[in-house]
Order: sequence, then C-alpha cells, then structure tokens
Amino acid sequence: MKILVWKSKHGDVMVFARDPEEEARAWLYLFRQMYEMDYYCDLEGDEPEAYAAAKAGDAKGAEWLLQIRNGYEYEVINEEYPVEP
Repeated sequence: MKILVWKSKHGDVMVFARDPEEEARAWLYLFRQMYEMDYYCDLEGDEPEAYAAAKAGDAKGAEWLLQIRNGYEYEVINEEYPVEP
C-alpha cells in the first residue's frame, strides 16, 4: 500500500493506492486535479504527446508529467507508506 501526498496550496491531498491499478488511478486523479487548476496548460506545447495521453486518461502519461514537475511549488507529490501495526 502506498499513499500519494500532493502538497497543494489549498492543503494536502492524500490518495491511497493498495495495488498497481489503484496507483495508476491515483496518478491520473492527481493529474486531473492539477489540470483543472491550470497547472499544466504550458505543457501542451512542451510535452504534447504525454499531455494528450494524460488528458485522454493514460495513467502512465499522467504519472510521467507529474514526476517531471515534482518539486515545483505546489506540485510536490510524495510517495509515503503507512505504518502497519
């Protein structure tokens, strides 16, 4: 299990992923959230193939775009693992 934590300017967003399919959906969800806030409008010209793929629902394209921008202000996504007692 993994938790993706987006350090948003509106507060942290945590998305839980129990398996690879959920993780793919989590990356896509985070991409869509950032896209709706116009975080990635500049990537349409810089990374047109990955941008188009992510907009069409490709989780690998979404993850790749999020990873290359990880570290930008308000675009930090940490992968964390819960403690299992």
